[in-house]
Amino acid sequence: SPHMSQGGTDKRRRYSRGGLELRVAFGACLGSCTGVMLGVMDAFGLGQMGTGATTAAKVASKFRPQESKFSVIARSGVMFGVFGALYQGTRHAVDRTTGRSNPGNAAIAASLSLLPFAKVIVQRRFNLFYALGIVVFDEINDYQKAKELEDLDLD
Repeated sequence: SPHMSQGGTDKRRRYSRGGLELRVAFGACLGSCTGVMLGVMDAFGLGQMGTGATTAAKVASKFRPQESKFSVIARSGVMFGVFGALYQGTRHAVDRTTGRSNPGNAAIAASLSLLPFAKVIVQRRFNLFYALGIVVFDEINDYQKAKELEDLDLD
């Protein structure tokens, strides 16, 4: 196999994404930053390029008509931060269980991490596509890191 080293070990396994604590902290930071940015877009209606409030902001105003812009931003930051931490922690567990990191593990971890958000996804108060974007970018990063390690081994 092109991925096997002379010692017979799979080179793709060498790439470490860090320990559980580090990954959960990374996921929380990345998710929170993403959520705050999305919250700002929702609160100020920037997602529709000047045509008014986004769908999430309209739905939020229906549930809480007096909700402040700060509350919209904070809620979005917290929800995406929790999702990011859940995803990274779950991904770590799935990777450790299977013994390798692959796109299938990302799909399993994303599905499990989205379960607690089912109600707010249905209410359109949590953007599923942005959450999946975090997962896709994470998987692209993994692919690039694995490719870099493979290229180093070929030299």
